[in-house]
Amino acid sequence: MSYSPNNNNNQQLTVDEAYKQALDHYNEERFAEADKLCRIILKTLPNYINAFNLLGIIAQRYSRHDLAIKQFQQAIDIDNSRPLLYYNMGISLYKQGRTEEAILAIKYALFKDPNNSQISNYLKSITPKPFSNIKIDIKQEQAKETLQQGIFYHRSCQLDEAVKCYQNTLEIQPENIEALSNVGAALHAKGELELAIFSLQKAISFNPNYAQSYSNLGVIFQEQGKFDLAVANYQKALSIKPFFTEVLENLCNVVHEQKKLDKNLVRVKARVGFFWVGKDITIATNLVKSARLIHNQNIDIFQLTDLNTPDVPGVTNVLRGDLSKDIMLARLQAYQNLKLSDQYTLFCDADCIFINKIELNPQLTP
Repeated sequence: MSYSPNNNNNQQLTVDEAYKQALDHYNEERFAEADKLCRIILKTLPNYINAFNLLGIIAQRYSRHDLAIKQFQQAIDIDNSRPLLYYNMGISLYKQGRTEEAILAIKYALFKDPNNSQISNYLKSITPKPFSNIKIDIKQEQAKETLQQGIFYHRSCQLDEAVKCYQNTLEIQPENIEALSNVGAALHAKGELELAIFSLQKAISFNPNYAQSYSNLGVIFQEQGKFDLAVANYQKALSIKPFFTEVLENLCNVVHEQKKLDKNLVRVKARVGFFWVGKDITIATNLVKSARLIHNQNIDIFQLTDLNTPDVPGVTNVLRGDLSKDIMLARLQAYQNLKLSDQYTLFCDADCIFINKIELNPQLTP
């Protein structure tokens, strides 16, 4: 495979020769020429990993670490066996202040290349030093480390590795709720539903107040069409963590799916109290319209506001009060004006707008 870069001799180069030329540009600090040549290479060969890596390194030189991370991640997506890619991404993560993620990336690079002194020294330089007077339980630290490695693998969609790390954590800490819940999510992603449900139920038995376990379990039941069980788990998650956006979205989706199957199914009636002050009520109006599009009349919407803000069209009721000029204190005062009942109530600012035309797929979050 060859092509002609822009040069005076119209010379035909192979991709490898073009990459060597890009390296020469970089080493002589002609970064723009190196960047341009890498992008030409990728047009010819979109999976040429070295070009992505060099683009990331060039971005680092300009302190564009967000762009650098994107380039390294694209290379990793093609081949996740190269330690140098994780090492380079770890440097940019650290420069962005994302120390924990950086340490995980560097540790993974060192795992792939354990004799690399450059990687080892950099890891030592960015790892926070423990206080000398604190006794460290090595096993517990190992459990924390394998849990974080599992989360890293999980987010990178390396599910087998994630499950192994979570299981290593559970060998040390059998009642680690986060590991139990996360391994359930990873097993679900692998399609091993029975094991996923068992793990999540086990997590709940150890700690019935961990909302994420109920959320993950609800997603599985939702996908299985067991909507009553899905709703029950979502509602339990919301009783623990009322502002759990992911669960609220999934719950709305369950209601839609129930409506499609049977109009006579019991519906979940929402109850929303939103805070908004000011003459411009455009955002608040959009919130109410979105909520009505989703729920029609199967939702009670309460406007919580001061004495001067106009009524928002479509609300069930307007609850006014002489509120503080301090916006945070005013918000708390406004929330107190809505009497609570046995019915679940979502409190929010009006700029927390309901999504009404996008089908949201349930997501499991490690």
